[in-house]
Amino acid sequence: MNGIVKKIVSVLLLFVIAGLVYVIVQSVMQPVNFNKQMEYRKGVGVQRMKDLRRKPTNPFTEDSPSLPTHSRTSTRTVRWKF
Repeated sequence: MNGIVKKIVSVLLLFVIAGLVYVIVQSVMQPVNFNKQMEYRKGVGVQRMKDLRRKPTNPFTEDSPSLPTHSRTSTRTVRWKF
């Protein structure tokens, strides 16, 4: 009886030790994973800003090929009423 209790207690202690090691490793890796995620998000943000800077400010300019022909060649006049 004494030998069985000793084996059960040693197996339980082994599981407790394994659980504590896992918790310690996760707590140490948390700042590392945070820094990796922060650097990734910073890179994505910088790339988005670069892409925005490269885009034209007004895609519907006079010589834009995306506009229909009648919009580019129209000669309408605007009358202001005061």
